[in-house]
Amino acid sequence: MAGVWRRRSRVRPSTGLGDATPLPRRVRRPVPPAKGPVTFVDDPALLERVAERLRVLDLRRLAGLRRLN
Repeated sequence: MAGVWRRRSRVRPSTGLGDATPLPRRVRRPVPPAKGPVTFVDDPALLERVAERLRVLDLRRLAGLRRLN
């Protein structure tokens, strides 16, 4: 192990906190207006996918409750 420290014999100079460049500031951007709700008439396949995923989540929740009881 001593060989490792021998190779790193030089000490790196530490940089003070004042030397660091400041990070860029975040700028608030306007939020785009909502396009409106998606309905069954607009996209029935989307509604079907959402309903199926909600069913799966409900089954997982019920399975977890059964495990606790």
